[in-house]
Amino acid sequence: MGMKYKRIKEISYQANSPRNLILRQKFAAAFLKLDLYGKIIINIDETWLGMTDFRRQKWTFMDRPDSVKKK
Repeated sequence: MGMKYKRIKEISYQANSPRNLILRQKFAAAFLKLDLYGKIIINIDETWLGMTDFRRQKWTFMDRPDSVKKK
């Protein structure tokens, strides 16, 4: 299948990059334009999900990077 079991390389998390800040701002502007009268909004905090990955190695294709974003 052309895969190999490689050690994971940790790379920086890009949460507050300029691109992501602009995308969040555009989402907020579109969200505020919605008609929310009489509707319930559920906000789910998913920030803890990135902390549950304890792998040291993973299966990956040989021509793809073996990096994982870490906070």
